[in-house]
Amino acid sequence: LDNFYSIVKYSYQASIAESKNIQYSASAVFQGISGRKIQIQIVVDNELKFSDESSASTGSGTETLSISGTASVDMKASVVPSVVTIELNTQDASDSYTFDINLFP
Repeated sequence: LDNFYSIVKYSYQASIAESKNIQYSASAVFQGISGRKIQIQIVVDNELKFSDESSASTGSGTETLSISGTASVDMKASVVPSVVTIELNTQDASDSYTFDINLFP
């Protein structure tokens, strides 16, 4: 694989605004070129709410990049369904990758 791109997308309606915690972890293995990266973005109704990334630094040998954490994302009240998009992108992952997300109220 040269690139891995994954999207998780869902819609919601809410009578009151609230915050959701999105727990994420991702890792990818890269071979020998610096500047490669792994990135997660959370977008609500086309507005970027959260982003995290890690980049390969050495450019030699095998390097495993990992990102993980919990993103607290504000969800607005909405009569019309709002769309939440969680995107994972790895640039030039050569061997393997993992991706895990969990949504908590």
